[in-house]
Amino acid sequence: MSKTIVFSPEEISIFCDQIAMILNGGIPVYEGAYILYEEMDEGKTKDVLKKVADNVKSGMAFSEALKESGSFPTYMCEMVRIGEMTGKLEEIMRSLSDYYERENLVKNSIRSVISYPTVLLGMMAVILLVLVGKILPMFEDIFLELDGGTGTTIELMNTSILVSKIIVGVVLVLLALLLISLAWYRFKGGSAVITNIIDNNPISAGLADRISIGKFLATLAVMNSAGMEMTEAVKNASKVVENKKTLAKIDKCIAMLEADEKPEEAFKKADLLNSLHSKMFGVARMSGSGDSILFKLVGRFDADINQRLNSLASIIETVLVVVLSIIVGAVLISVMMPLMSVIASIG
Repeated sequence: MSKTIVFSPEEISIFCDQIAMILNGGIPVYEGAYILYEEMDEGKTKDVLKKVADNVKSGMAFSEALKESGSFPTYMCEMVRIGEMTGKLEEIMRSLSDYYERENLVKNSIRSVISYPTVLLGMMAVILLVLVGKILPMFEDIFLELDGGTGTTIELMNTSILVSKIIVGVVLVLLALLLISLAWYRFKGGSAVITNIIDNNPISAGLADRISIGKFLATLAVMNSAGMEMTEAVKNASKVVENKKTLAKIDKCIAMLEADEKPEEAFKKADLLNSLHSKMFGVARMSGSGDSILFKLVGRFDADINQRLNSLASIIETVLVVVLSIIVGAVLISVMMPLMSVIASIG
């Protein structure tokens, strides 16, 4: 039995955008699905689109056809269903395209932040292996010739080599753990564990909360554009959030909304929006453009998240470069100390 293909956020974004353009042109969904199927190159993706197109043509709802294929996320299928019910499928598809484009950008940014330290750590391991495996043995031979294989110099040199090998071993273990973590992250269980570590780590917890709030607002914007009532939209949007800190804020917001608190005040008091953003949302909501301001706020969150990720990457880069310099310096000093001892004894 062949494995079901699961589309990436980038592929889903493109698919939603194409469907929106097709609907805007007045073409029925099933015809649009066939157009996409016919334009696609042979492969598993083409097979999935054919299955979707056939099911829609046979009378199945577009949302059910997407769900039946098993290649699209549950959230997307649910939003398409809401779009069909409200008659705003085109608007929903455009909103979903923006939503998954954002998901792809955030994932790529996080991947870059994780991958860069891996590359630097790999370079560090190669440099240390060359030092310990090639250069130190050469110095050891020189010391043996100068010192005649006697005295404390040889003991000092052996100690230096041992310390250097331990340093290399530690770096290699760290590199192996990082590579294993990256590989494990691709599996659902590993992803959940690593995400939990990131969410509860004092260094990255604030950023993780910020990313989760941005994801929540992006989802809320899509649901609000579909005409869903605010409290219900907040409850449904919370389903895409996994961060416990963010979920606690959303639960607090829901309780206030159910107590007839104004949405902008509930978001502010729950620490989902700051004072400026909550005022912007309140004014826009009163003027009937609450959905558009939510999309604008999502854009601001994205800019802030990218800035924080870039800052984090810069900090990691600086720390690793400093650590690499210290380690290489320590190895070289450990080589120079026996050399100085030999030179002093000769003098």
